[in-house]
Amino acid sequence: MDSPITLTEALENIKKLKRTYYFKRESETVSLNDSVGRELSEDIIAESMSPVFDIAAMDGFAVRSQDHYPLTISGSVYAGDSIVKINCGEAIAIATGALLPDGADAVLKMEDSEVRKNLLYGKSFRNGKTFSEKDRITVQAIGYLRKITV
Repeated sequence: MDSPITLTEALENIKKLKRTYYFKRESETVSLNDSVGRELSEDIIAESMSPVFDIAAMDGFAVRSQDHYPLTISGSVYAGDSIVKINCGEAIAIATGALLPDGADAVLKMEDSEVRKNLLYGKSFRNGKTFSEKDRITVQAIGYLRKITV
């Protein structure tokens, strides 16, 4: 019987196996429906907006990503409401499915926000959605990928 190896030796063995097998896999083209659970072999970047109009995919606060916190909460919007306008330095509470206010370009998720005395604090944003090489494809991602005609 072989004597047990140390944790460090086991981790080195795993790294060697990954270098030998994992990173030398070839890519293949499969249908979008057959891609669930696979990894991308190259980046996919959306070339168009989907849907054509901007709606909130989550409850949170509509903001202008270039504004700095704190932002004044100036109102709220729900699915079915008319489009409202957001001004510099403002945030608008938004419900899932509501049209994004004119001037807003991001939604701060409710769980990433903090409200103190009608002022909103949160994290900064970056624009664009990129699916990166080695990202695992989920069922949710397929809907998005289908919309951008991958």
